[in-house]
Amino acid sequence: MGLLSGVNNDEYVRLLGAWPSPFVLRTRIALNLKRVPYEYLEEEDTLNSESVLNYNPVHKQIPILIHGNKPIRESLNIVMYVDETWLSGPPILPSDPFDRAVARFWDVYIDEHCFTSINGVAVAKDEEERKMAIAKLEQCMALLEETFQECSKGRGFFGGDNIGFIDIGFGSMLGPLKVLEKFSGVKFIHPENTPGLFNWADRFYAHEAVKPVMPDIEKLVEFARLNKKTDSSISRDTTQIKKRQKTEMAQNGSNNTVKLIGTWSSPFALRARIALHLKSVEYEYIEEADVLKSKSDLLLKSNPIHKKVPVLIHGDDSICESLNIVQYVDEAWPSKLSILPSNPRERASARFWAHFVDGKGFESIDAVAGAKDDAGRMAAAGNLMESLAALEEAFQKSSKGGEFFGGENIGYVDIACGAIVGPLSVIEAFSGVKFLSQDTTPGLVQWAERFRAHEAVKPYMPTVAEFVEFAKQKFNMAQSGLNSTVKLLGTWGSPFALRAQVALHLKSVEYEYMEEVLNSKSDLLLESNPIYKKVPVLIHGDVSVCESLNIVQYIDESWPSDPSILPSHPSDRAFARFWAHFVDGKCFETINEVAGAKDNDVRMAMAGNLTDCLTSLEEAFQKSSKGGYLFGGENIGFLDIACGAMVGPLSVVEVFSGVKFLNEDTTPGMLQWAEKFRAHEAVEPYLPTVAEFLEFAKKKFNVQ
Repeated sequence: MGLLSGVNNDEYVRLLGAWPSPFVLRTRIALNLKRVPYEYLEEEDTLNSESVLNYNPVHKQIPILIHGNKPIRESLNIVMYVDETWLSGPPILPSDPFDRAVARFWDVYIDEHCFTSINGVAVAKDEEERKMAIAKLEQCMALLEETFQECSKGRGFFGGDNIGFIDIGFGSMLGPLKVLEKFSGVKFIHPENTPGLFNWADRFYAHEAVKPVMPDIEKLVEFARLNKKTDSSISRDTTQIKKRQKTEMAQNGSNNTVKLIGTWSSPFALRARIALHLKSVEYEYIEEADVLKSKSDLLLKSNPIHKKVPVLIHGDDSICESLNIVQYVDEAWPSKLSILPSNPRERASARFWAHFVDGKGFESIDAVAGAKDDAGRMAAAGNLMESLAALEEAFQKSSKGGEFFGGENIGYVDIACGAIVGPLSVIEAFSGVKFLSQDTTPGLVQWAERFRAHEAVKPYMPTVAEFVEFAKQKFNMAQSGLNSTVKLLGTWGSPFALRAQVALHLKSVEYEYMEEVLNSKSDLLLESNPIYKKVPVLIHGDVSVCESLNIVQYIDESWPSDPSILPSHPSDRAFARFWAHFVDGKCFETINEVAGAKDNDVRMAMAGNLTDCLTSLEEAFQKSSKGGYLFGGENIGFLDIACGAMVGPLSVVEVFSGVKFLNEDTTPGMLQWAEKFRAHEAVEPYLPTVAEFLEFAKKKFNVQ
């Protein structure tokens, strides 16, 4: 549980969970990554919990994240909400629309295939069934091994240098998988068969956002034995949120409380953290959520002039400006190694070059990043190279053959220059220019590597990938690839292909539609969707995006022009995703049960379940539409597209069952909505008529 004192009620975060749940584990890891303070509430009996029934009356399941008074449900939905709401920590989902689509695809695969396969092995009735389930789970692991090699690009996690969306989705399965290995005697993650996953699992377990909330395997095994089954909902929670901070005992000034206000990506806050670490000062780190959009009362009170981070609060005193803070730390805690040189001339030289970095260095970096054309960018790049050449000379003179500006140890100029290492790596990535190179700045190249790896720097400096992802999100620097050719593979009458067609129409995207024959699969389909081998598939340039709801989100993100399909507010997005998932799970499932019922009694029972689903959607419509005709209000949105896919199938089962599922008595809002949806100019060209759906169903299912 995080520290919640002083948190505004609207920002108060609670999590309802149970320690064996891998889905709760996902949420806790996401909150840890974002350093979000929250209250964890253990639910011992989720089936009868009043809180669970109150906050999740539809599924009656955990986890439930309560942000202020808003409940967010479904583990992957919660993880996305956390990522979108708290921008201060490292991003969980990639910034590139295609990479996000890939991540969402594999997390759905993990839930639908891997967890299902674990349960299949656990509940197998005989040896033959057990062998089949084991083979299916091994196939899942083989696919995920390939996915890891492709997504990690030689780095430690699916997300690259840091934990990402797929890591959280798959990592939550490690506990249940290890329990199953103990019961079955089969090693599903093995150094020979899945070497990438084998090493990844060790790194995942050891990650600071995971280790405090990951289960003890023996405790999980005992839990499984007590429950007489190796349930896939096995995981663990042990401790509170762990913020990235170094807390060592101070040698001097230890009677005064020390706090540091900063943001994780700030190169200036980094300076203060390094200095405090070098001096072994115990302190509380306070993360400012987004200083560009809002500033905490504490920040405004402690730095009323500039209203910026970092701010060091030592007892009753507030110290502002990063280089000023570093000097204060050096003077207030003099018992450890000195940061500034002892010789007055060397101190003056160090201050000069630190001032040079904050002036010429950052000024040149900003000029390159903000250049409006190539000519301006090249001119700014030339100035930056001159600045770095000057720093190379300063390094050779100051280091005296040692590894740092300060000689054998990190000193004042190292801390000052170290602040530009992250921003410099970002503009190198986007400009394609290597500003630090063996030809022009050999000393700085080696210095930068040693600086990053130093034990006082590494815990606080974001990786290059984190810096780049942050820059993409903050400055919209991602490449959209809008000029790429777009193709859509679909079949006539497919409610899922309809979703993609409506989304493409709304965004005015030109594309080639390619009709797939139901009884055969084209080579293009098998190549572009080798996992599910189903339509729809969106092909955008060289990339393929599968699964209809995933495609709709990809379209909304790749073509950001109006109208937006997903709502802008994170809680509204989470609401839309939850009900879209409900449609694909509960609603289509019950429609299929009504259509496939073998006798009238069964059909009527299934019809009752479908009526319950539609009644829930009616309530969601009344809440979401806010008096408009559509879920999205006055315009078609994500939930309209999700629900619209079942309009055709629903009309078919109404005819065959004789039951009017949408009617004025129970679903008046949905009844009017369906009419508005059918008539919408983005829908009408692609949605078959009721008569066409009926004829199609009669032929497909041989019904008279």
